Amino acid sequence: MSGPPRLIYEDVRGYVQSLIRRVVNNVNIVVNNLILKYVEDDIVLSVNITSAECYTVDDVWERAFMDIAVIDFADCTVCLDKRNASGKIEFYQDPLLYKCSFRTRLHFTYDNINAKIPSVIKIQTMVESLKLSITDQQLPMFIRILELIIALYYGEIGGHKEGEGEEGSVHFIYTNK
Repeated sequence: MSGPPRLIYEDVRGYVQSLIRRVVNNVNIVVNNLILKYVEDDIVLSVNITSAECYTVDDVWERAFMDIAVIDFADCTVCLDKRNASGKIEFYQDPLLYKCSFRTRLHFTYDNINAKIPSVIKIQTMVESLKLSITDQQLPMFIRILELIIALYYGEIGGHKEGEGEEGSVHFIYTNK
């Protein structure tokens, strides 16, 4: 009678994996005073976030132990400035986005109870108030940043064709199956 004990073992293993996944997915993460900077030639793009908190919620978006998560961003400020040849910013422009708070909802769907990676991730972002401002000096820089994002999206920059690569480079490949 080797059938039933193995079935029980697989059920227990699947249960333990599912339990571990739920515990890991339900970790509460808080990041305070997050500053991200991107420098491209003479452009400096900076994002300042006072607080970002990620936690799981239930079907009515209240805190709970679930596979649905919320990330609350408080006081997000986005600046776009120009630097000189020595790398210093001589004149700071008005922020593109100033002290905007928003909430991002994440919903993970798994193919089965033993799946380690979600098959579907749904993302919703809600902003109560959004005040954007762009100056004449920022407009060409903003267009250049958008062009870089589009080129990155289409693989025109930042990647190598399969089989190619530079020494010491790291490549990440995501597969769902």
